[in-house]
Amino acid sequence: MEASLAPAIQTEQVIYQFAAPARWGRASKQLCFAAGLAGLSVSRDGGKTWDDAYRSLHLDQALPTLAVAVAPGPGPAVFAGYNGGLLRSLDGGQTWENIAFTPAHDALGPPEVNIGRVTLSSDSW
Repeated sequence: MEASLAPAIQTEQVIYQFAAPARWGRASKQLCFAAGLAGLSVSRDGGKTWDDAYRSLHLDQALPTLAVAVAPGPGPAVFAGYNGGLLRSLDGGQTWENIAFTPAHDALGPPEVNIGRVTLSSDSW
């Protein structure tokens, strides 16, 4: 029997990343997330059904989400990255807060790098 994904696809959506707790299964209630152009989707039944994870934010339009990560713990903590920001949920995606994100280098350009030269000579060995 040949497998087909066609019946499972309900809408066309680009998915950038999928994330689930490290101990996926009963302990996590099969919680998983899919980040994509239409925002962040959450499933609490191992992917059988999907809901808008950002429902508590009451957004007027979709917030394209580029990355998602789930940290281990009782919450669990979930981090979602979008163009220009980072959201954090400490309760498994029920509620979200915008957290400050400051790049490690100056926003005007890459950090200054000093390049040196090392010379080896067989005479010194």
